[in-house]
Amino acid sequence: MKRWVWSGIVIAAGVIVIACGERRTVLPLGPAASVTALTTVPACDLGGTNSLISQYFNATDAKTVRTLIDQIGAAGAGSVTARDRGFDIIAIISRNAQAGTGGAASAGSGLINKITSCMFRTLAELPA
Repeated sequence: MKRWVWSGIVIAAGVIVIACGERRTVLPLGPAASVTALTTVPACDLGGTNSLISQYFNATDAKTVRTLIDQIGAAGAGSVTARDRGFDIIAIISRNAQAGTGGAASAGSGLINKITSCMFRTLAELPA
């Protein structure tokens, strides 16, 4: 009987040591994003927007958005026209997202990032 008791104590102690010795992985509480503070407004670069437009929009919306992109380029970065046309594009992306007719979300996000840098001149103007 004493053997069983001592064996049980040794096994229990071993289990406790093993359990306490395991590495614990801290799981995040939710999605986490890596955010870096901007020191300047990113340069306006509308290159590469055609592929994003093709990935996200149907032919009709793609034509409309390409026309708006051309108007942003002609007006110049930070102009009122660039800002207005940029918001027009964001509204079209939003409409497609809500209807579930948009393409890859990453393409819509990439397009918004591209046009946002053309819509504003200073960090103070950028949306929070």
